[in-house]
Amino acid sequence: MATISVVNTYILRRRKAYNFLPRPSLFIRIIQILAKPSSERVIMYFFKVFGFVTITSAINAQFGSGTCHSRLTLECSCPPQWQWWGKDCYRLTPVIAQAWDQAKSACQNMGGKMAAPRSHEEMNFMTDMARKVDSNFFAWIACTDKEVEGTWECDGQEDIEPFLEWDDGQPDDKNNNQDCCQIAATFNDKMDDDDCDNMSPRLAFCIRRAACTYGLIQLRQ
Repeated sequence: MATISVVNTYILRRRKAYNFLPRPSLFIRIIQILAKPSSERVIMYFFKVFGFVTITSAINAQFGSGTCHSRLTLECSCPPQWQWWGKDCYRLTPVIAQAWDQAKSACQNMGGKMAAPRSHEEMNFMTDMARKVDSNFFAWIACTDKEVEGTWECDGQEDIEPFLEWDDGQPDDKNNNQDCCQIAATFNDKMDDDDCDNMSPRLAFCIRRAACTYGLIQLRQ
């Protein structure tokens, strides 16, 4: 009798919480048939299992019996004429006669800033983009040793060791006045130092942050 009393009290509490469990009398009869009653621990365990099955049935009835999985996705977009890679957008200035500072301003006028690759993969993406415009391209990037000769700094990489992938024999600081960096097809799609005031026609790599949002996709199996 003590066992039944405990079950009755527990059921009443569970009914108030969930409001869809079977009536106590029916549930007690099921316990008596299955448990005979051996111990309160057995009955309480059965109650938990039965409660879980009841809740699962209710969920399946509402949403279906398939297993649901969620996947976090990242969706990014770029303005017109900008190309998306990673979490950023990239664009090239036109092939015009422009010194390094002029190219830097041109990127700002387009809504971005001059880019400096941060990895080999990013650099490959940038050179592929440039080759589609000019197979023999020269393009400024945001790296310079203007402040301290031989100490190269790249925009956005001030707190880390800058990514520098020089061609063989570079940088050579020819004529002691090559303080700005370019990537060029002539230098095997790698970096070369050049005169910051060099006005020969060339591109410049520009970058801006992409507009990215995270979302959940519900997958069913």
